[in-house]
Amino acid sequence: MPSNLAIINTILMSIIPYAFYFFYKKIRKYGAQPWENPNEDEKGNL
Repeated sequence: MPSNLAIINTILMSIIPYAFYFFYKKIRKYGAQPWENPNEDEKGNL
């Protein structure tokens, strides 16, 4: 019998990809968000 932690981990692993896809679609729909700019600057510095 799997532990509660294993069950929670399995549920999270099944939900997270859909959550990322959902937020990706929202960002694409509403355009670039302010918090993307520092990440672009860090990529440029690296």
